[in-house]
Amino acid sequence: MRNIEIPADPFDLKFREHIASEIRKAKKSIKIVTGEIGSYNYFDLRSAAEDAAKRGVDVHVYSVTPDRDITNRLIHNKINVYEGNQDPKEHFIIRDDKAVTISFKDEGRAKPTPMGERRAKYTEDPKLISKSLELIP
Repeated sequence: MRNIEIPADPFDLKFREHIASEIRKAKKSIKIVTGEIGSYNYFDLRSAAEDAAKRGVDVHVYSVTPDRDITNRLIHNKINVYEGNQDPKEHFIIRDDKAVTISFKDEGRAKPTPMGERRAKYTEDPKLISKSLELIP
């Protein structure tokens, strides 16, 4: 079972490379739980998600306060969007129900998380994956 800490770095490159890699590895499904889907503005993450949907991967995004243009583009690219009314306690991505990457959320942080401050934990621990799956509305 792998566990990896993804540290903050300028431009969130390590985080973005990790998330894009997870999306590209997906064979069945991607479940993303987020606040405003601001990461979709990054070309690398957007193209990975759109390519996954084209490959037939079921991509589901659960969000609050999403930008209308982002929502429309997600829907146009056959990515399922679910809007909630409460910011999720944790933001995360689950690949094929086998691995989860959880973005750390510091108390009192600026929203959205400022570039260069994004940190995360990746795990294949079945207990954490199950716990994360339970958080999806």
